[in-house]
Amino acid sequence: MSCYARFTKIKTQTLDLSRENTNVRSLSISLNQKRKAMLLCQEALSALKQAIVGEPVRGVTYGSPARPR
Repeated sequence: MSCYARFTKIKTQTLDLSRENTNVRSLSISLNQKRKAMLLCQEALSALKQAIVGEPVRGVTYGSPARPR
């Protein structure tokens, strides 16, 4: 095998491994950021729900309807 062919093979392997590592890292980053954003959204929704339930509106019931259709 010529030196250039060997170099090309090693270069290809290096690029493949580098891309695999990058994909693993980007997946990890996106999952972690997604979890953090999801937790923030859940906290905001919970606070909104508590605020709505805390100030009832006349004629509005919360929960299951009194007479479902």
